[in-house]
Amino acid sequence: MSVNIAPCKFLTKLSLFLVIILTISISRNSIAMEKDEVFITINQSSLLNALQMVNIPAGNFIMGSNDGGDDEKPIHKVYVPAFKLSKNEITFELFDLFVKQTRYILPEDEGWGRHNRPVINISWHDAIMFIEWLNKVLKPEKLYRLPSEAEWEYASRAGSETKYWWGNDVGKNKANCDNCDSQWDNKKTAPTNSFNNNFFSVNDTLGNVYEWVQDCWNNNYNGAPEDGSARLSGNCKFRVVRGGSWRDCPRSMRSAYRNYYPSNKRYNEVGFRIAQSI
Repeated sequence: MSVNIAPCKFLTKLSLFLVIILTISISRNSIAMEKDEVFITINQSSLLNALQMVNIPAGNFIMGSNDGGDDEKPIHKVYVPAFKLSKNEITFELFDLFVKQTRYILPEDEGWGRHNRPVINISWHDAIMFIEWLNKVLKPEKLYRLPSEAEWEYASRAGSETKYWWGNDVGKNKANCDNCDSQWDNKKTAPTNSFNNNFFSVNDTLGNVYEWVQDCWNNNYNGAPEDGSARLSGNCKFRVVRGGSWRDCPRSMRSAYRNYYPSNKRYNEVGFRIAQSI
């Protein structure tokens, strides 16, 4: 014997079920939106404190080196206006907050830990997306951005003219690189603030992770800006990275050393820090 279900009753139950599901979905979205609004209006000061922006004074310096590769030449004088730079490389803690708020791609930590370790496995474009989110959330008078290559080297040198900001000898346990004599050498990244700040109170400019900067890649300094601005001509499919990493030898960690990577690729030795004009 067949059983007949009244079409109207079936549709009524189905409609009621869909209404319930839709109501639950809207409620969940509303809660999520409320959480986002709470973060934006209440936790701005916490986010600002976590960024730890350091004032970098204006000044002149000699950019490049005659002791490195041809890409570090010709050495040239650059004037850098005062600006702000994040004391530390952007951490997983900060980047994960961005991911949570935007559902962006979650970067891998290689099993080394997140929280106060520098974020890795992020492309140049990922860094730009983080900065765009940061500007939307904090609405600063002067927008956050990646530092220019000149700003990066100026801040890294912190008034020094030596290979490293502390001298010409790599020393022991002054940074994280291959043969820097730290506990993380050639193994993994170190937590932020594991080493001394330089004379501008900036941490980890040398070693730990390479840092994306704004500039497009050029294989020498011919025609490079002398006003501290980024060089936005050249091979812009590749962006400059500076500072060496946990897996690089001391030579690659010099303040003048330059390298480059495809802007759309992610690497476990590359992170970034942010800058802000004054």
